[in-house]
Amino acid sequence: MKFYIHKLGCPKNDVDADYIAARLAADGHEAVRSPEEADSILVNTCGFIQAAKEESVEAMLALGQLKQEGRARRLYATGCLSQRYGDELLREMPELDGAFGHGALDSIAKAVRAEAKLDRAVRREVRQLGYLSWQDRFIYDDYPYAYLKISDGCDRMCTYCAIPAMRGRFRSRPLDSIINEARFLAANGKRELILVSQEATLYGYDLPQQPHIVHLLEALSEIDGIEWLRLMYLYPGKLDDRLIEYM
Repeated sequence: MKFYIHKLGCPKNDVDADYIAARLAADGHEAVRSPEEADSILVNTCGFIQAAKEESVEAMLALGQLKQEGRARRLYATGCLSQRYGDELLREMPELDGAFGHGALDSIAKAVRAEAKLDRAVRREVRQLGYLSWQDRFIYDDYPYAYLKISDGCDRMCTYCAIPAMRGRFRSRPLDSIINEARFLAANGKRELILVSQEATLYGYDLPQQPHIVHLLEALSEIDGIEWLRLMYLYPGKLDDRLIEYM
């Protein structure tokens, strides 16, 4: 079975798509670089702002044409829009064969393997979302850099932002899990790691030993082959002297 993942949204969504691809590849499916080559097409959607929602819907409609023309057999939605509106997408878009929320890797793999058509979205309530420990990641390119996700979700219930409704509460990723993935990326030619999160400055506060973000940076800097670290999504209110001095 050949599959294609259409990536939309932020770098965190890109990383999630790489995890999905790795799970499908582990089942023996082949990743292809264009939707025209695929048996199953997955759209990893974004739902952050209205323009992103519209872009996701337009992508699903456009890629659905390949299915109607008989050039693809299945079309699935994953990602943030699917997490929040999966059932609505299935009702309103007959092109879709399934909708999956965050972390539903096994369910996605099962659907692709069986070429299943689902009438209900597969997702957890956001309050039940955990943080997946790293298992494997699919690498599509030979770029010298890669995004590395260090946490997920957000505790700031800003009225203008839907992230908590799609990603859940803030959850730091265990340090060992991050280091293992970073070593994997370095072994596959990545020299620069770009750390992404909803709020990187909060990293570790919710873990048992409450490691500081500097602990993570120090551990990453010791990995052979890693020459450059970048931090994204730093919020000024949580910047402290320790991080400023380290940087």
